[in-house]
Amino acid sequence: MKLIKPVKMPHDFPMKEDDLNPFSQSFLEASFDLLSGWLPYTAEELLAKYREKDPSFRFSLNVIDKRIYVLFSLPWLDENGQQVAGTVPERAPVTLLVGLVYDRNREVIADLALYHLAASDMHNEKIRSAFEAESDWLYWQSYIIDELCLMDHELKQDEEVLIYTNAYTGKDERQKGIFRNLMNLSESFFAKEKSGLTLYSVISLDPDVACYGKDRLDEPYIYSMKDEPVRLLNAEIIRKLGYTPLKLETDEEVEDGSLLWFAWKKTTWIDLNEEG
Repeated sequence: MKLIKPVKMPHDFPMKEDDLNPFSQSFLEASFDLLSGWLPYTAEELLAKYREKDPSFRFSLNVIDKRIYVLFSLPWLDENGQQVAGTVPERAPVTLLVGLVYDRNREVIADLALYHLAASDMHNEKIRSAFEAESDWLYWQSYIIDELCLMDHELKQDEEVLIYTNAYTGKDERQKGIFRNLMNLSESFFAKEKSGLTLYSVISLDPDVACYGKDRLDEPYIYSMKDEPVRLLNAEIIRKLGYTPLKLETDEEVEDGSLLWFAWKKTTWIDLNEEG
């Protein structure tokens, strides 16, 4: 058995974004290895992109309470391996952000993933169709953003959307602020240095499932009405982060209770250090 030396972290610190030093590279490589069967690029390809400072490929690393928060972005590829382009040519394509939290033993204890795009892209039929093909949750999340947040609204260039596809914190690590930190870091990843930016965020409140650690399930998770207390608990947790929970109404009975509970939030970022 290979022994893993704990990471020495005397102080909390945010690292300079895109600072590809041995410390950050070791955690990026560990993340790429963990997600190798899911990422559309190899570790070598991703590291090369980050070294090139490609604007579509960014990463950040922060240490908070002796836990390492690794976030990295890459373009979203469709089923044909092509980048899903947005409606504004000068903007980056639709982006996938992945966030992983490591403890001092380099074990993953929390994760999230989301899609980032311009608000104007929500009216792009090609993008909406790609979301629908990806999952039923993405279909309803894009519907909520478009119908609830953007309907009868004149879209502006400084409005963007975050659609969370998963967010999970290990059972032994809950109530320690990890989920809040990870959500805040995911927003600031796109919002910093963009004073006046408005972010529309949406997330499902169905229970998420771990793909790592002792919480991992080796069989597909089957949703049921037994999950309803968890959905209600998730609603209370996300409400503390400024989200508004909602339950979709349907004419058809949903036997497992899934695809009904979501939450959304509108946030405008202001740079308090900005002159004027």
